[in-house]
Amino acid sequence: MRCHEVGELLSALLDGELSSSEEQDLLRHVQVCPVCSQEFRDLQRLEDMMSKVCLPDLPDAAWEEHWSCLYNKLERRIGYLFAGIGITLLLIYGFFELLHMWFLNPAVSLLLKMSIGILGVGLIILCISTSREKLLSRRYDRYKELVR
Repeated sequence: MRCHEVGELLSALLDGELSSSEEQDLLRHVQVCPVCSQEFRDLQRLEDMMSKVCLPDLPDAAWEEHWSCLYNKLERRIGYLFAGIGITLLLIYGFFELLHMWFLNPAVSLLLKMSIGILGVGLIILCISTSREKLLSRRYDRYKELVR
């Protein structure tokens, strides 16, 4: 048996997943090889430490709080989604009304039309730029899987 084979089998040995012949071959190698012997002792110590770790059961109140927070987050997200759709529809309606009332009306001065048009184009560019940046930063965010 070689050292690179032993490293894969040590955990299986500690978990009792090896056949008796595999176990004997592995133990013979571990007795002869000081590197594998040290790795085996390290794994035994780690297993001993982990067996002493005892995680307490969470009380029911903690679980209820967890689920209520989760539901609150889902409700907020749905609320933001509907609010965003509503605002978008109102903006589209307002844009068409603005076109109809201001830009197609010959009584409104050309300077006012240009000012409002330039302002609108600037706001649209800012919204698109901000949305694009947010989407790109979310895609490459190293901490997106971090649970808060």
